[in-house]
Amino acid sequence: MKKVILSLVASTLLFNTIYAEEIKSTEEVTQNEMVLTSSPEDVKTYVAQIKDVKYETFDEAVTAAVDGDTIKLLDNATTKGLNLSKNLTIDGSKEYTLTFEDKGIALWEVSLTFKDVTVNIKGIGSTPYTAEWNWMTISASKNAALNLENAKLTLDGTGTKSNVHAIYFGSNNKLNLNNSTLIIKNYTQDALEWNGGDGGYNVNLVNSTYISDNNRQGFTGTFYVTIDNSTVEVLNSSASGSNGTYYTIKNNSKVTFENNSSWGISAWRIDMTNNSTLNANNNGYSGIWTRVLNVDKSCTLIVNKNGTKAPSSSNNAGIFFQGNKDFTSIIEEGAKVEIKNNAGSGIYTKQSIGNLTILSGDITNNGTGNINKNNVGADFGGGIYNVGTLVIGNKVNIYNNHASKAADDIYNKAGSKIEFKDTKKDWILDDCNDKIDGWYDDNEKTRWNAHDKENKYVEEVEANTYETELTIKAAHGIYGKLIVRYVDNKGNVLSEELTYTEKVDTEYTTTEKEFEDYSLIKVDGETKGKYIDGTIIVTYIYEFTSGTGGDIVETGVTSSNVLEITTVLSLIALVSTIIIKKRFN
Repeated sequence: MKKVILSLVASTLLFNTIYAEEIKSTEEVTQNEMVLTSSPEDVKTYVAQIKDVKYETFDEAVTAAVDGDTIKLLDNATTKGLNLSKNLTIDGSKEYTLTFEDKGIALWEVSLTFKDVTVNIKGIGSTPYTAEWNWMTISASKNAALNLENAKLTLDGTGTKSNVHAIYFGSNNKLNLNNSTLIIKNYTQDALEWNGGDGGYNVNLVNSTYISDNNRQGFTGTFYVTIDNSTVEVLNSSASGSNGTYYTIKNNSKVTFENNSSWGISAWRIDMTNNSTLNANNNGYSGIWTRVLNVDKSCTLIVNKNGTKAPSSSNNAGIFFQGNKDFTSIIEEGAKVEIKNNAGSGIYTKQSIGNLTILSGDITNNGTGNINKNNVGADFGGGIYNVGTLVIGNKVNIYNNHASKAADDIYNKAGSKIEFKDTKKDWILDDCNDKIDGWYDDNEKTRWNAHDKENKYVEEVEANTYETELTIKAAHGIYGKLIVRYVDNKGNVLSEELTYTEKVDTEYTTTEKEFEDYSLIKVDGETKGKYIDGTIIVTYIYEFTSGTGGDIVETGVTSSNVLEITTVLSLIALVSTIIIKKRFN
């Protein structure tokens, strides 16, 4: 009986053990199946983090953030827009992108920093504060700042309403770029606009790039732009590239304003230092409109092909100065300056601009006008039109400019002061391909003319300082020719004739030559005198006095060496005969 009981107990224990293992195995399989078949919606993914807390959406992180927080992206993220009354930093860890889907950005006296992130805003023309800011993509109240640190921000206005601005500032705002890129394109209104509040707004670029392409204007408003070792391009604006700005361009920066419909760069002041470059080319009105322009000796200034759409000759200049007597500008000697092919004057100064000193530059082929039917070119001063005090250094090349009424190269208005140096002597005048030799009067009643026999007008103007009206052109005087001939009384030429060309009224002196076995018998023409508007011929006539001469002149053979030459030729013939005989024998 004992054995039976023990056997039953053992069997029960074995069954329970096996059953327990089966249950455990079944539970594990079920749990695994639950894991494998669970919905993706049940697995949480995080795109943003503040300190140790993670968030499934970027907008949740923004809502949870407090003033001064940094939101770190954990993946690419989207946002419906930012309406910020707290200072925030968005950190993309150098690999993630934040994309705006509905609204833009409203900043209320706070600072927003994009750091190590790519930000894309396309087709958005309203901020989250839509009651008033529904016609800009980013808007900032007073004292707000937008900062880019190792970031890239692109605003594309494609699809927005016609009245939308990209970034609209209130007063005392800052846009700071450090090792970053800001691209604004395709807005029918301005890329950067200002509402006129006190303090304007400041743009600071360090080691950065700003590009405005196909907007109404690239910069608008009274504010300060500092460009430090950076690149700025303002292209294809439907109006001016810039309006009312103070620019500091320094430390190898390159700034370009091209293909803008109105002015290229319009600024209250431009200061260029330390190997920086400013290009203002192919703009509809003046390439540069300013009150003050300073270019140091290490910099490059290129102002070409502007003014093709300007309605007047003053607005189509390469550089248009408008200021007052207290303003001072200088282009230092050593600077590379090209002001060429502008429809109006190369440099046009309006009102009393104060002191302008130009010590370097090529100012050529300006004032041509009529590039299209609406363009009138330069009336006066195709190279420079001066009102104020102007000093032009001897390293400035001003020539081959054109004006429709007077003063192809330089016009100085009565009461203004101008100082200039001599022209270069190797310039070629495009009117006639003759060399330029000085400055000449080119006034409205009588234009410079050295070639029309019936209407010649050549009045030289000395390089000096003037405070009277001045209308001058780099040109040349009237030149005469002097030909000096040496012949015998039988008409044989004794020496190649000499031809000289000099300005009319320049004194000349001819001299007699000596020829062996010839004596001078007379001279036709004046041996001394002044060049005339025409050709002077002076002929020295000689008579043969000994030997057989008179047939060959200046061949190196004279009567005194005929015998020697004959003897040498005879010896050569004799030796040649002996050699030939030996060879054939």
